[in-house]
Amino acid sequence: MKYLILFSLVLGGLAAEAAPVKLLSPDTAQTFAIAWLVDHQFTWNAHTGQFCVDLRFSERSATKWSAEESFRFVFPEVKFDETNRTFYVATDQEQPIPVAQLRKGWLGSTIVPAPGTSVLIANEGGKVRLVLTADRNPKRRPSSVWVERSDAWVLQNLVPAITGSN
Repeated sequence: MKYLILFSLVLGGLAAEAAPVKLLSPDTAQTFAIAWLVDHQFTWNAHTGQFCVDLRFSERSATKWSAEESFRFVFPEVKFDETNRTFYVATDQEQPIPVAQLRKGWLGSTIVPAPGTSVLIANEGGKVRLVLTADRNPKRRPSSVWVERSDAWVLQNLVPAITGSN
């Protein structure tokens, strides 16, 4: 009996060490070839049930004029639990992985990333793709929620790894 309890504890520990979930947004955007990310935020459209990431880029040219563009990236796999006010990703495991939480404030509600959530913003010559990573393991918590990369190698190596294509 002791061995059965020990075995179940080991299996439970392995289940808790589940790998992080990586979601590639089906949306892409084309912005300026040399663009700076000036704003980012999570948004929720309650009417359509869509969890989104809104980005704003600016072209800071040498002139006094600058142009800005805004884009919305949808993550259809992220769902909302109204009872807990939590955004989550369902997995094959029993418990969903939290992505963010809706918090009430003085001026309305804001969406705050959950510990272990990060967003990779890959900008290759103006073509923008997003990868959302959620991990329930606090030891693997990212140092920053918003990570911007504009190197060509990011998409070449990351997209096939997530989508399983070459």
